[in-house]
Amino acid sequence: MSDSIKILTRLKEGEDLYVLMSGCTRNPYVECDPETFDDYVIILLDAGMARAELERLHKARIPVSMARMVQKQRMVFYTSLYTMGVNAMLVKEREGSTLIQVADVVKRMDPSQQKEGTVWIENPQLHLTSLYFMQRMRSGGKMEMTEELAQLQEEMSVNFGRGNFLVPLQKEGKGIPLIRMGEEKYQPVFTDILEFQKFNRGNVLRPVVVSADRIPQVLVADACGVVLNPMGVNVPLRIERGNKASAVSGAASTKPGPEPGRGSEPGQGSGPGPEPGQGSEPKPEPETQKAADAEQDALPESARTCLCG
Repeated sequence: MSDSIKILTRLKEGEDLYVLMSGCTRNPYVECDPETFDDYVIILLDAGMARAELERLHKARIPVSMARMVQKQRMVFYTSLYTMGVNAMLVKEREGSTLIQVADVVKRMDPSQQKEGTVWIENPQLHLTSLYFMQRMRSGGKMEMTEELAQLQEEMSVNFGRGNFLVPLQKEGKGIPLIRMGEEKYQPVFTDILEFQKFNRGNVLRPVVVSADRIPQVLVADACGVVLNPMGVNVPLRIERGNKASAVSGAASTKPGPEPGRGSEPGQGSGPGPEPGQGSEPKPEPETQKAADAEQDALPESARTCLCG
């Protein structure tokens, strides 16, 4: 049995795995291979190696933590890599490292196989760019706009303008949750159903699909923008309201809002927040506002992958 086959078997079955999680995004820590340009997460096969990798990254002032992944969590985890725009996993063992393609571990469901009337909402390029942006922005303690960050910010803005998003509404009534950041309020939007489910733990919300050009129209009066995936990458984006023509033409701009800090929550101002695993997580702040007409209910399935044989 080749090493690659052994690793593939290990990823699907057997003992627990360890994943490096970013303290900047509450998502798996993502890197890009400079030669192959694969975007990958780091998987370690034992706790000792995971601790050594943590120490290496901490010395580089990269805030990461270690998460243990048991067997029953793997399908959802591998599915989430697709929605994050991640195409590979760097598997580290004592004998060395092997880059494994996500598609070799799990296969995606064909969108054409969905039930009639369902909508497939994902924004992998936006999600991936926002992960890189926040990993760079929030690492090292000093936050300043570099040329690299400016490029990532521009890419985020372009990808946001092309996207369709899930906007939460209360199941009962027409309330829209808002998130407070300092003195400002932001309306949560989600790149995919997995991110929405993290926020909707009490199952009191329903998602509706809104295209980027309609965001200024559905933005409630008290909100100065949207916050992308508040339970994950947590990117606040200011939205400049405009007339219908300017929104459709893309003139409605998106700009990063106040820096919420690592693990920040509603009510906190700028600066570092609690470390990962400490403090409470963002919760919806119910405020009743009249909702704009929704395009259609988002009913994508939460898992659209199957393990490869």
